[in-house]
Amino acid sequence: MRSVEDASAAAEIFIAETYARLYFNQILPAKEFPGLMSSHQFLAWVNDHRQSGRPGLLQLYIKNFPQHFSPSGRWYAIYLPVALSFAREKLSDKNYVRSARTRALAKKSFESEEWVRAAAGVFGVKMLEFLAARRALRTDAARAIVEANCQFRFLVKEFAAVVGRVGKSGDPEYLARVKEMFDAVPVQVFTKVLRKIEAQSGIEYRQYLKVKPRMLRLLGKTGEREGAVIPLNSLRGYTDPLALILAFLLLV
Repeated sequence: MRSVEDASAAAEIFIAETYARLYFNQILPAKEFPGLMSSHQFLAWVNDHRQSGRPGLLQLYIKNFPQHFSPSGRWYAIYLPVALSFAREKLSDKNYVRSARTRALAKKSFESEEWVRAAAGVFGVKMLEFLAARRALRTDAARAIVEANCQFRFLVKEFAAVVGRVGKSGDPEYLARVKEMFDAVPVQVFTKVLRKIEAQSGIEYRQYLKVKPRMLRLLGKTGEREGAVIPLNSLRGYTDPLALILAFLLLV
């Protein structure tokens, strides 16, 4: 990769392609992380709390790290590990999280490497959706995936509302089958979206496809190392792009 911009473009597409789901609990399933923060609990802190006026982790990260964004507002996605490090720091802050029980739950959750990987997906996708709404994504590929995902989330919600009304007098087996069919649609469509991106003259996605195998190989090697840990403790001051890329690969 020639630059931080190139690495961030690849990282942005990687986040979108790897983690985009209809529901955030599909990224961070509660059943796979018993006793740790659920996607709902984590999102409650990532998002702003409108009633109390408390800013969420996403907005605080954007405010505290303007250097992680280009002058036009595009995120350098290789900084995702730093964002997670910041989230862990804030969730341990008594002035930000007043509940000792919540702070303890967050501490326990961040001690799980697999949980952190899933939480990174949640935070990463939330950031991409935030940027997509402001036309500030770096790549057309990520934008296509994120916008398609948001559209399907809206359609599923509308569909569920209709099914719920009809379900009061409908056949349970038929309704279950309709839901099964509808859940399969996003996977089929996303495959078509990615093929379309690849088939068309999207140089950014073709470049990403070239570096993706190397990213996955490096990720595999870091995962094979004994004692390999996600370097969240000292990430806040990272400025070396190569160190950030390695940290990103360890994280995702």
